[in-house]
Amino acid sequence: MVKVVVEGSSAQQTQRAELKKVEFYGDEIIAIYENGQIWVAVRPLIENLGLSWSKQRRKLLADPVLSQVVAQKATTSQGKDGKTYQVKMLCLPVEYLNGFLFKINPNKVKDEETRERIIRYQKECYKALYEYFFDGIALNKRFFEDVEAIKRELEETKKKLSSMQFYLWDLWGRKKVKTPQIPKTEPLRNLRKYNPNWEQIKFDLQLWLCRGYSISEIQRLLFKHHEIYVSDSALRRYRLWWRHYVAPFRSCK
Repeated sequence: MVKVVVEGSSAQQTQRAELKKVEFYGDEIIAIYENGQIWVAVRPLIENLGLSWSKQRRKLLADPVLSQVVAQKATTSQGKDGKTYQVKMLCLPVEYLNGFLFKINPNKVKDEETRERIIRYQKECYKALYEYFFDGIALNKRFFEDVEAIKRELEETKKKLSSMQFYLWDLWGRKKVKTPQIPKTEPLRNLRKYNPNWEQIKFDLQLWLCRGYSISEIQRLLFKHHEIYVSDSALRRYRLWWRHYVAPFRSCK
């Protein structure tokens, strides 16, 4: 479970970047939401792992990729006197965080407890930590409130694009160009013949096509929900058949 601590009043948060503290395995990770981008303060993360900040800072600034995206952001820190001060920390965009953590080699760490902590962080990188930042924001409302508004706006845009796709397809088909050959029978023959869950797969596949999902997104969803892999070319042939024989007679609402 992720515990989020919001600093500052709501009035203050609307006037500046929003700062959140995420609890991850008992450690605090500082996240900053600014202009649609989520930044993660690197130093607290390194200190949570029990590593030398000066050494990791040099590695970070020397990295040809991370050095181009790292930036200083205003955060808060508690001083020895117990008061809270505003300080600037080096931060990484959250999408670069996994790559940074995987650059740390736990085999070079002598302390067993520190090594286990690093490995635990790295194990969680691809799933839990990513979901804490992204699913927590968009789905569970655990992070920044205005992300919900952005999500609704994106959904509206997706619907508009979906409604335009058939018009554009028809317009493109009228041009005097060589068009792809439309399959006469429903593609994915082997999947239809040998997979007992074909009807559910077919329903989901046509639903995703109706919503205008890309081929790569449909591949990901097929693997996630049905544990099958379908090649790009096979999905493109199915989409071509679906647009010609199914889409004109089906409402996507």
